[in-house]
Amino acid sequence: MGHVRTAKEIMAAEASGGFASTGTLEGDAQAESALGAQEVKEKPKGNCRTAYLNANPAMKAWAEANPSMAEQNKKKFADC
Repeated sequence: MGHVRTAKEIMAAEASGGFASTGTLEGDAQAESALGAQEVKEKPKGNCRTAYLNANPAMKAWAEANPSMAEQNKKKFADC
């Protein structure tokens, strides 16, 4: 009780099936590297809507399912 952990540390513990925490910077670094290894997607560079949608398939599906709201969202991005 009262132990503070980072979100990355918690997710790494859940992924490994255990909830033990080292509570050290080394533990944070290990959790961060474990999560980094799971991330396969490359983050889009700049403010390109097409790259953003290609990197986020769930958002792409949402945009296709909700064209009127996606059009409003489209104004936030430049299309490359």
